[in-house]
Amino acid sequence: MKQEALRVIREEHATLAAMLQSLMQMVRRGPDPDGRDDSALFFDVLRAMLFYIDEFPEKHHHPKESDLLFPRVARAAPHTLAAIDQ
Repeated sequence: MKQEALRVIREEHATLAAMLQSLMQMVRRGPDPDGRDDSALFFDVLRAMLFYIDEFPEKHHHPKESDLLFPRVARAAPHTLAAIDQ
């Protein structure tokens, strides 16, 4: 169970990192300034990515860390309790 929980948390970190990387690439590129592509679609995708980045960690990922990871870290390394509480 412990290894499975850590695997899930690591995968979610990797997924969020990939989403942030994709978001940065999209912003750098921006919508087509010549209007050849659908800039409305660009902003729809951008909005969806921002929604994911805002919602997923708070509702799905952080509770897993709080319930599965942080209690084990606190037991194994009690000196980290103040950081965990923050």
